[in-house]
Parts: sequence; structure tokens; C-alpha cells
Amino acid sequence: MLRYFRSAGHSRLLLCLTSAILLCAADDPVYRVGSGVSMPRVLRKKDPIYSKEAERERIQGTALYSLVVDRSGRARDIELISPIGYGLDEKGLDAIGQWVFAPAMKDGSPVSVRAQIEVNFRFPGIAFDAKAEEQRTSYNSAIHGLQIPDRKSRAVETIGKLAAQKYPPAMALLGQWMLKGGEVPQDRTQGLDLIRRAARNDERSALFTLGMLYVKGDGIPLDLNEGFRLLRDASMYGSAAAQFYLGSKYEIGDGLPVDSERAKYCFRLCAARGVGPCQFHLGKLLMPVPGEKKGDLVQAAAWLELASGNAVKEAEPLAKSLGERLSDEELRMVAKLKPQLLRP
Repeated sequence: MLRYFRSAGHSRLLLCLTSAILLCAADDPVYRVGSGVSMPRVLRKKDPIYSKEAERERIQGTALYSLVVDRSGRARDIELISPIGYGLDEKGLDAIGQWVFAPAMKDGSPVSVRAQIEVNFRFPGIAFDAKAEEQRTSYNSAIHGLQIPDRKSRAVETIGKLAAQKYPPAMALLGQWMLKGGEVPQDRTQGLDLIRRAARNDERSALFTLGMLYVKGDGIPLDLNEGFRLLRDASMYGSAAAQFYLGSKYEIGDGLPVDSERAKYCFRLCAARGVGPCQFHLGKLLMPVPGEKKGDLVQAAAWLELASGNAVKEAEPLAKSLGERLSDEELRMVAKLKPQLLRP
């Protein structure tokens, strides 16, 4: 493993290149360092800068990226694994894209290698919880690793270790696995205990899972009041699944009273984060009801177009039909509104 540290201003960069494995067979195969593959060497780099939003809010954290250092010594296929937000992820990406490397070597020839880069943003003199940030980035890296066959077992092991350290998102995920079995042996008693403990720490996926168990009476006594209370808490803490579920229930009155305003509020929360089904349902609710003047054609069209762009098939014909009803000026308003509706 190579660790490269650079401290300058607000940031510290760390490059991790791990165990050797051929990742693909093509004209430019991608390797990992080791077993005859040398590590690339940084020749020129650019330190990232703080975004205005993050500087104003004094945001600190670590953005983790996966990328390929190709045989020409350039970074490509850069993928954000663990974000910070507040515009910092984009600043890190801009900086990494300008790095130049002496490429990795294999049998005397340059080759492409897979790497991970951490970009750490810190404010001098402001306290920072390094352990919590390390747990967060380790968790997000493990989530990414679950999608890669040769890294999956290690990722599951990492989740287990983080759960043992009482890191709430890992406790929630391990608990969910234990309820179903598969990634780990099924153990509903221990799984439910882990989920309850994570929920007491306001972990949103645990709140959502526990709320759904109460609503369905799945393994625990049916309790709609407690279930919906937990789901509202999950929504408040940012669970898109809870926001969509509550919006759907308020929309049709299943277990909750019909309340279109509450439904629109719940859908807005997840629609602004780019969740296609939330955008679709919100767009439908904003359409005028026949015989009534209520509604917002421009905003409805904007949400339906966004949903269509997110591969929600049902949204495409509605968006097209609505677009045909709008004037040229209204269509310009829709185009201007769409990016404004989304939250970074």
C-alpha cells in the first residue's frame, strides 16, 4: 500500500493503491499495485480549494474517490464514493483531474492502475472528530466495495467491524442483513436489536426499517402509531424511502388521512434530491384538477420532465402532453426552473 500525504492550506491528499488484481481484459487493462505492478508516482498536483458555501459554514470532512491512473499518467474514470456536500466534492474532483503521474509499470511498460484518493478539508483551529470521519469514509468505501465481486467479502467484514464499534449506519445495515439472511447468517433477534440501537441514535435507515416493521407487524406487534412516528422521524433525518412512503400514504389515504399538501411536502423532500418516483408523484399532484383552478402547470411540467429524465416511464407521456399545453414563454420558464428545483 502506498500512502501519499500532502498538507497545504485547508486540504490533505492521500492516495491508496492496494492488492494486485487484473480488473479487465482490453487494450488498456487496469491493474492494482503489487505482484509485479509498481505504484504510480505523483509528478504534479493541484490542491483543492474551499467552496464559498463550505467556507461560510466551516464544513470539514473527507471526500473519497475511486479512479484509474492510466498509462499516460492521467487520472480518469473518477467516481465519488464518499461525498461531503457544500460544493466540496466538485472542488476535489477538479483538483484530482489536474494531477499528473509517472504511470505504474509492469514488465518494463506503463500500465493503468485502480486507485482511491481521499481529499480532506480542514479548518485550522477548529475541532475535528477524526475517528467519526474515518468511520464514515470506511463505511462508504465498504458500500462501494459491495458492488465489486473481489471486494465484497472484505466490505462485509468492514461493515461488521464498524457495527462492533457502534457506528450507527453499519449497525443498521448489519441488522437489516441479519433480518433477511444472505450477506450474513440470519438472526432476527440480534438484527432487530442492532436496528433498535441504531434508531436510538437517529440513524435514518434504521428508523425507516423499524417503522416499517411496526406498520406491517412483521416480527413485532402491529403498531401503526409507533410505526408512522418512526417513519416521520426517518423522513426528518433524510430517508428518501420514508419520504416517498409517507407521501404515497398521504396521497391515497392508506393508513393516514388523505392530505395532498402533506403528500406534496413529503414528495418535495425526496424529489429535490433527484429521486425520480418522488418527482413523478409531485408533478402529478401539482397538475390542475379538472374543474378546479388549483395547480401549477409550469412547476408540474418541470418535475415531470425531471422524472422522465430519471427513467420514470410513466412521466414521459404526461410531460409531453403538458408541454403541448404550455406557451413558449412557459416552456422557457420550465427549462429555467428545473435546475433550481434540485438540491445539491
